[in-house]
Amino acid sequence: MNKIRIRNFGPIREGLEENGGWIELKKLTILTGNQGSGKSTVAKLASTLAWIEKRMVKGVMKPDWLNTHNRFVKHCSYHNLSGYFKKDTEIGFEGNAYRFTFKDGRFESRPVSTNAYLLPKIMYVPAERNFLAAVEQAQQAKYLPSPLVTFQDEYRRALKSVKGTLGLPITGAALTVANGVPYIKGEDYEIRLSQASSGFQSTVPMFLVSHDLANTISKGADPSMREFSSAEMKKLRKDIERILLNDSLAEEVKQESLRVLSSKIKIDCFVNVVEEPEQNLYPTSQRGMLNALLNHVNMTDGNRLIITTHSPYVIHYLTLAIKAKQIIAKAGQDSGITDAVNELVPLDSAIDASDCAIYELDDNGTIAALERYQGLPSDENELNNHLAVFNTLFSQLLDLEDRCR
Repeated sequence: MNKIRIRNFGPIREGLEENGGWIELKKLTILTGNQGSGKSTVAKLASTLAWIEKRMVKGVMKPDWLNTHNRFVKHCSYHNLSGYFKKDTEIGFEGNAYRFTFKDGRFESRPVSTNAYLLPKIMYVPAERNFLAAVEQAQQAKYLPSPLVTFQDEYRRALKSVKGTLGLPITGAALTVANGVPYIKGEDYEIRLSQASSGFQSTVPMFLVSHDLANTISKGADPSMREFSSAEMKKLRKDIERILLNDSLAEEVKQESLRVLSSKIKIDCFVNVVEEPEQNLYPTSQRGMLNALLNHVNMTDGNRLIITTHSPYVIHYLTLAIKAKQIIAKAGQDSGITDAVNELVPLDSAIDASDCAIYELDDNGTIAALERYQGLPSDENELNNHLAVFNTLFSQLLDLEDRCR
């Protein structure tokens, strides 16, 4: 399990007030909070640090390379975070292969045991994704943010993988692709995605990329070669030749060397970082979308899902998925109960409470872990509190109405 610690970085000041400041990035991590409170900041920084760790494991980035010439800060410019650094910024990251610290303007890395490290495919799904669906030939647009360009490349590749129709997790609709153009298909209609509702335009790129990568990795196919530049491929071929042509190595040593080399290039798991999956979606569609993302994260050991959200429904539907997992465990071999659970929450979307973490960020730059009750997310959270504020305000309006009589 990865952990990240952040202080005095962008909108985040003291950071997490417990656990020594360490935010645990579990199988599912949800970040909630007001606009500008730092949800995306945490998600982007976690994505950046996991990517740096991956590059070091693959051998294409030397551990001491980021220590000089302000390179770590420059690397954060990919997510537009380079302006978030302050004189007293402190960042910590604990992965399964490396530990990173940034303090007093200096980045340091230290290797740890690599036995538990799984090489990830890291995908950042930006909130601006609906642009790719609303604008045909969006790849010709200039000056797009770097994360959107990267996501666009994966989206275009995923579109090519669609054969026939692909069911979508909202409204019972399906996706078809003809001559590279995506269409939304229902019982009595078929429409180009660029002409569809904003909910479809937000959902299709997110769902399709997540579906494609999760299924590709779970089936043992290797999307890792997508990430290699020509220079990296040349280095890989040289490393393989060096092992195979070395007559001084016994055959078993060659096989072990190739296995170690393979472990540095073959994708083992999928880290999916999604901004606002609820974007433009009706509550029932939010449930379908969350169930799909949970299905994807459950496909392969080591998969992780990080979500930023403003929606109370995401927390409510996660509660259903956790409760479903608890009931499945209690039911044992009772197929009647598990079948009944599956009618309410898909079994492959159920998730263990210990695999989930929810953090609330406030406008003061602090972070708090959401409390649990019997493993379930507490109703005492800021998103629910805002619903309670509505009830209070409406009650006050009713009191004023009574005074008018």
